[in-house]
Parts: sequence; C-alpha cells; structure tokens
Amino acid sequence: MNYELKITNLIHDGKAIVATDYLMIGSDGENTVETQGRLYFSQPHDEIAFEETEERLILRWLEEDMQESLNAIKLNLENQLQALKSTKSGLPWVKPTFKPNIGI
Repeated sequence: MNYELKITNLIHDGKAIVATDYLMIGSDGENTVETQGRLYFSQPHDEIAFEETEERLILRWLEEDMQESLNAIKLNLENQLQALKSTKSGLPWVKPTFKPNIGI
C-alpha cells in the first residue's frame, strides 16, 4: 500500500497559518482511493512568513498534529481499496457499446 499526502490549501488569519486542507491518496498498484479534509492546527504557526512557507513544512506540522488520525485515515483508505476488490460497480441496464479507436 502506498500513501501520498498533499497540501491543497492554507488558511491564514493575517498573522499566522491556522489551518490546512489536505488530500490523502492510497494506492495498491491496481486501484486508487482518496480522501480530503481540513485540519485546524492546535497552535497557529507564525514562526515563518506566509510567503516563505513550503509544502514540506506544512506536511510536517500536519503529521505532528494528526499522528493518530493519520493512521485511522490510512486504515479507511485500505478498507475502501479492499471493498473495490470484492465489489463490482456499474449500471446493469446500460449495455456496453462499441467504441472504435480511430487515430488522427
């Protein structure tokens, strides 16, 4: 199982970074699932100017604040991937159609 954590947005109150939006992606090589969320930091971060902030720093703060929650999120992604392996999806009343591949 591979996981990737991305920062999708930062919330800044003019003095400090107070929250972040994130995207967690889980993949088993065959299927990929994802979830997103928002974390309000336990303490606002004003130790670096907003303009100088880098994603790796925000990821470190997020991981520090969400240690236990990240494990629960990963478990949920694993469960979703397992469900994809044991279930089928689609619309049974829609018949497959032939789609020719015409190179241009």
